[in-house]
Amino acid sequence: MKRIGKTFLQGLAAILPIALTIYVVWWLGSSAESLLGPLIRRVLPDDYYVPGLGVVLGIAFVLLVGVMLRTFLLRRIWSGVEDLFERIPLVKTIYGSVRDLMSFFARGDSERDLEQVVLVRMKDPQIQLLGLLTNDDARTITKRDEEEGLVAVYLPMSYQIGGFMVLVPRDAIEPVEVGVEEALRLLVTAGLKKERAPSS
Repeated sequence: MKRIGKTFLQGLAAILPIALTIYVVWWLGSSAESLLGPLIRRVLPDDYYVPGLGVVLGIAFVLLVGVMLRTFLLRRIWSGVEDLFERIPLVKTIYGSVRDLMSFFARGDSERDLEQVVLVRMKDPQIQLLGLLTNDDARTITKRDEEEGLVAVYLPMSYQIGGFMVLVPRDAIEPVEVGVEEALRLLVTAGLKKERAPSS
């Protein structure tokens, strides 16, 4: 029974990530189709409608918004909309968290130079925490001169339960040669990263 259970868990570990990825992609596609498909049917005759046009329209709409937000006028309008969301209780918390998360992944490599992976040394030199350097001057966060020499580091908790933003002296951190995406994967799984077998 132990061998069967172990074999089952190995199969589940192989299938579950793929299944969840396919499900999320399917959910996004079906949601776009169900929302935008009826709008397309009102414009196009039924003979010209092909299943999947809603997904295509959704992708095109997102790209169009991205292009339009590069213009000065629409950036100002969008900024006003964001300010409105920031004034609504509860909504501002959800919106701010999602916006910051998406803006992090939308940045280019040159914009992520500051958000590097670091080790934070505790008082006991044998204990180190892996985190992300998010701000190299804590005074821009606290607006207090007392924080001169401190930096902000985000310490995610395993399995993305939460995390902590800590202010530590600059000499208490040490950069490590690990990419941000790789570090996030390691942190989310508490370091339980399965090494891939070398390709033949």
